[in-house]
Amino acid sequence: MVCLWLSNRSKEYAMAPHAVYGRCKPLALVYVLYLVGCASGLNVETSVEPGGTVIDRMVNNEIGVEGEGEYSDYAMDGSTMDLVGVVHYCYLDASRHREPGGATTYYLEFSYTGPRELYIERRKSLELVIDGATPVVLVGQGEATREQDKMNKTYVESFKYLISVHTLVRLTGAKEVGVIVAGRDFVLNGYFVKKNFANYKTFVKDYVE
Repeated sequence: MVCLWLSNRSKEYAMAPHAVYGRCKPLALVYVLYLVGCASGLNVETSVEPGGTVIDRMVNNEIGVEGEGEYSDYAMDGSTMDLVGVVHYCYLDASRHREPGGATTYYLEFSYTGPRELYIERRKSLELVIDGATPVVLVGQGEATREQDKMNKTYVESFKYLISVHTLVRLTGAKEVGVIVAGRDFVLNGYFVKKNFANYKTFVKDYVE
């Protein structure tokens, strides 16, 4: 079953994927068409920008992070940073951008919410380790989005990365995927869980040309 609705949000505010933190942000989109795959678990938001670009974006695809509740990450010098009991969330969402002229590009957007500022930079800050092979290194596109939620004492960051169709397809056939994100002061280590593999398989089947 597919749930579908259309809304005009040119002057409204919509909740970000991390709505649990109570933060809202304006959408610079004229029309947003939400397609929610109720049966498969994949949530995709389809939007049309003012210039006519159509974006199909996976939302709320939360990945696992080493430590599971302990917030295990590693400093740039290799030492472990131990913050026991701290809650954090990481998402890795795929998107398809279709330009009015016919060009189609694909992106991954990594989103992070945690107690420390990750400070993702544009350099080669995202690596995908697919079934233990040589990491696929992705370079950040544009500028990172950074916010501080003072009420919940957390930082919210996101960055977009250009990805090839070949790499997207590799993700659908993988048995293990590691996600390494290098911030300014420490490296965060994540991994795909069962639902992530299912979400990428569905996204590639339905949205990758």
